[in-house]
Amino acid sequence: MNHPSRLIHCWPLFQAIALACTSTLTGAPPRQADKPYRVILNCDGHSVFADANGDVAAYVDNVFAPLVDSHVDALFWNDGAGGNTANYDSRVLERTGRRSGNVDVTLDRWIREGNDPPEIIVREGHRRGIDVFYSLRVNDIHDSFLPNEFASFKAKHPEWLLGVAKIKAPGDRHVLTPEVPDDVYSSEFLSSLNFAIPEVRDLKVRTIRDVAERYDFDGIELDLMRFPRLFRAFLEFRNAAVLTDFVRTVRQTLRERGDQRGRPFKLAVRVDENLVACRLDGFDVRTWVDEGLIDLLIVGDYAFPEGRDVRDFDRLTRDTSVQLYVCVAHPNKMIGGKTFLQGDSSSVLRGLAANYWHNGADGVYLFNWFPHTKSYQRSLLRQVGDRQQLVSLDKIFPADCSEYGPGLTRKGPSSPRYHNWLFATLPVALHPVQQKESLTLIPVDVADRGDGAGTKPALRLWLEFKNLVPGDRVAFQINGHQLPPTDSPDNNGLLRFTLSSRQLKVGRNQVGVRLVERSQAADAPLLLTAVEIHVDYP
Repeated sequence: MNHPSRLIHCWPLFQAIALACTSTLTGAPPRQADKPYRVILNCDGHSVFADANGDVAAYVDNVFAPLVDSHVDALFWNDGAGGNTANYDSRVLERTGRRSGNVDVTLDRWIREGNDPPEIIVREGHRRGIDVFYSLRVNDIHDSFLPNEFASFKAKHPEWLLGVAKIKAPGDRHVLTPEVPDDVYSSEFLSSLNFAIPEVRDLKVRTIRDVAERYDFDGIELDLMRFPRLFRAFLEFRNAAVLTDFVRTVRQTLRERGDQRGRPFKLAVRVDENLVACRLDGFDVRTWVDEGLIDLLIVGDYAFPEGRDVRDFDRLTRDTSVQLYVCVAHPNKMIGGKTFLQGDSSSVLRGLAANYWHNGADGVYLFNWFPHTKSYQRSLLRQVGDRQQLVSLDKIFPADCSEYGPGLTRKGPSSPRYHNWLFATLPVALHPVQQKESLTLIPVDVADRGDGAGTKPALRLWLEFKNLVPGDRVAFQINGHQLPPTDSPDNNGLLRFTLSSRQLKVGRNQVGVRLVERSQAADAPLLLTAVEIHVDYP
């Protein structure tokens, strides 16, 4: 739930008057300074810029038109270059493409004409009553395969990188190549910066100071999940104090800037989906909260934080001024072979948001959404920030899965997020077991089951198998309630069961599966690859 202790600060009078005047002109209601944001939208600056085709008005429309009458109270804007080069007029980082001789001429023209993208974003956001943060991808590695984003400082200082590599010619598609083919670091890590090196941390602080001094952002986000490998393998935990000192320095830098302008400069951080993964990556979140180093804590990436994990973070931030947000990332697949990137993922995104609200989040954080190109996402922006509204809408509650299977995009735990999906129970191989008590249990969190007044939803359990063949006998149950057995799936490997409200719990549910007998025709292990609970209104 939202904590009253997080709502205790007030703006100075002149700031409140200024905001009220702006709101009168634009129709946007004034916001209480420390009232939690319902929805934070992380905006990919590269996508909205590229899709504007050089038109500044179209750029503004791409960013802000989907936010009209939505629940989005804060926009976290990244420039699309990953913090290695800059798609804005930086005094610290070189312009994207300078090293490879391929600078964007449209961006150059915009800046010469006085249309520096961050100035546009801040101005237009504030005009609409939306807070705007600069989102810094602290250790982005897209430059390992995008030559334009590979900065000269990395070519000059290969000793700053985590990977052992030879640097190839600027025009090559793959900028780096492993010096040792069987090196422990994958090609994705060859361009990762080593934050144990003081010069690396100093470069990031100077980048942040430059942004804070030149643009009127409401805050900075340290996006540690793009990507979370900041130190050499197996040394992350030992370097936690180094990273905490870096966060302290950033916090002091923003305090000084806030004092200069007479308005706080907030600090947000995005971390792993559970506290165990945070510790393994060197993210000492408890110290950051206890010392008041951060204002907003954002949890999660593509893995789905479980209810107990969200509650752990809730307990950590309770009775502090730190606001808790949980990431609803755009997932890649729903069971049945439909990819979210091609279809409408509304139900699962609503289900994730409902779970996070239920387990104590102050708001939700949307990552890798592109509402200027996907109309259904525009609708979701008017739904996911209101837990009461979510109650009466279709939802899918998925069990987290570390790998989606052949031909699909998401796999894990794997490079570059070795500590994601630590507690994911899927996929799992099933083996014949005679004891009825020996079940494989898959936890599924469910925020609601349609107990409210009005039309009751249909409740269904969906399971996806790989290699289930005629003659296999599998037993199923949910929360101790037996479900009818089945002999074979449909053509997509799906099994569906109708549930009653008495079989389903609000909170943690346990789906039990037992392989009773394996067909002699089977030639591969039986895998349970996905489990979902569907709440569908007529």
